[in-house]
Amino acid sequence: MAEAQHQLEHFKDGTCLLWVTLALARLNHMLPPDSQALDLFLNHNDAWALRLRNALDAVVRGFTDPNETEFWDALGPDHASVLVSELLRTALNYYQDLDEEFTFLRSNFKAFHNRIQAARVQHATDTFGALGMACTIAGQVSKLLKPRMSKVFITINTMRENLGQEEFEADLAVYARDEAVVLPTNIELFIREQTGLLSRSLGSTAIDVDIFVKVIQAALRTHILAALDVLLRSLGAFASNGILATSLRTRQNLQIFYRNIARFFSHASPLLSDFWPSENDHEEDAFEEYSLDDLEDVLIGPDSVDIDELSISVSHDPATDCAVCFDAYSTLPKLACAHEYCEECLNTQLGTHHACRYRCGSCRAEFFSGCTK
Repeated sequence: MAEAQHQLEHFKDGTCLLWVTLALARLNHMLPPDSQALDLFLNHNDAWALRLRNALDAVVRGFTDPNETEFWDALGPDHASVLVSELLRTALNYYQDLDEEFTFLRSNFKAFHNRIQAARVQHATDTFGALGMACTIAGQVSKLLKPRMSKVFITINTMRENLGQEEFEADLAVYARDEAVVLPTNIELFIREQTGLLSRSLGSTAIDVDIFVKVIQAALRTHILAALDVLLRSLGAFASNGILATSLRTRQNLQIFYRNIARFFSHASPLLSDFWPSENDHEEDAFEEYSLDDLEDVLIGPDSVDIDELSISVSHDPATDCAVCFDAYSTLPKLACAHEYCEECLNTQLGTHHACRYRCGSCRAEFFSGCTK
């Protein structure tokens, strides 16, 4: 019953994208970072933190896209469902007794996943398409900020009338920074109130209503300051004789402003920017050169090493190419440095007693920390 109410009240329109973005950002903050998860795996024989981190990473990478061209609704339903199920499976092994906050956050994502699957999205601009949901969020942002923005324009026009150009420009820059602190408060209040309702609808009475606000506060202010600067410059506020709030130009630029803020709660959210593809990921000419001396560091390690001792098995759908032989595999061993090779290539390296057999073939990270001769 709570699940049905939850979906009815908070996942009945495109604002559901806001809640799943916040849930993924909060989950990312909750779970051990990659470095800690790798340390637990390599030095404490505990692989569950790394497996849970990998499961969440796979979900977020399937969700986020800075260019807003690839979305969760574009994933095949079977693949998307596997990612959601794997997140729960690894969490059960990591937490043993599931953490209530994790359960609440995952329930948000599961409800979003179910809603998108049921909507049968045909185009990104559909109601539950990625762009359609972002527009719905922009409408909500407009409701929250429109009264304050009217006051902002009045204040700027008053400053324009009473100050010289040089003083006006300096004061306007300061005023914009101050407003970047004030404007988010209405959004934060909305999120805080709705988090309370959302948690109660799920029966999660112990959830702190500030869990999402704590994640977004600093980043949201930075984001709004940048969006406000773009708005003011688009309106010529620094050089004009004033801003006509009712003009078509102003109204159009305000809609762009609200849409820019809505991006913060969308597939393109900077909260998830750590998962965006690197600009160098596909540079064919980018490689690292090593001198002969660099390659002479013989690594001391066991006479024989099993793949399971230095990697974990990671599933891929669709299949992913091995970094050495380029054959496609649905399951690949993943090293501590995050590079993946097929078992045949990795076994070949481990069985060949050359100087660097205990280094990753791509980045030369050591398999056994601190064992360089």
